[in-house]
Amino acid sequence: MKWASGEETMKAYLHLYDAAQHAKVQDSIHKQLHNSVNQQLPTLRRKRTDKPLDPRAPKTNLPQPVTVCSDPAYTYLIGLGGGNESN
Repeated sequence: MKWASGEETMKAYLHLYDAAQHAKVQDSIHKQLHNSVNQQLPTLRRKRTDKPLDPRAPKTNLPQPVTVCSDPAYTYLIGLGGGNESN
């Protein structure tokens, strides 16, 4: 396969790129992100605590790990926090 130079490739696809439309779409996305952050910010600030977390405090309301493998060693490691099964 013969590769075209960068200039040839840009010439071939330049007609598909509309800078004004790109800027319009980008502005719209940025406004949506800005609005989303501004809506969530008060909630996030209310949840924030100024006290550092005590690592010795008992863990409460932690989700139980989901077992995707029947291997006891795997289950044990996931139980120790070796996986992120909630995502």
